[in-house]
Amino acid sequence: MKKALLLGTTGVAVALAMLAFGFVAGNPQIAKAGTAQPVETAAADTKIDRTEVEGIIRDYLLKNPEVLLEVQDALEAKQKEEQRIAHLGVIKNAKDQIFNSAFDGVVGNPNGKVTIVEFYDYNCGFCKRAMDDMQALTKTDPDLRFVLKEFPILG
Repeated sequence: MKKALLLGTTGVAVALAMLAFGFVAGNPQIAKAGTAQPVETAAADTKIDRTEVEGIIRDYLLKNPEVLLEVQDALEAKQKEEQRIAHLGVIKNAKDQIFNSAFDGVVGNPNGKVTIVEFYDYNCGFCKRAMDDMQALTKTDPDLRFVLKEFPILG
């Protein structure tokens, strides 16, 4: 969590630094009559002092700490999406082992169009009670197929 918060804070700091740089770089300086500045001097005047930018960012974050929560939420959403995509990849790679293993039990139509994989433990009371629900569902939908995979957690 600390690592994610640090990453989010760094992202906000970089974004604000870029915003400040864009503001300063895009802020034209008005030339006064009778004073001619060389091009090199004009470019040097628009340089940003690092400590000044860091101060602006720090002040902004202290005045608006909710930005850090927004960044944290965005980071968590991004990580969840990446994890969901990774899980789908694992399922696709092990599709035959998950859905069509010869050693797994099947409830309902063995050639059903819709397959639900049920991971269960013989010692789990909830898993035992789920069997009645599976049988009721397969009676109402003849194209439903439950694949039973033993997944012993309790013993």
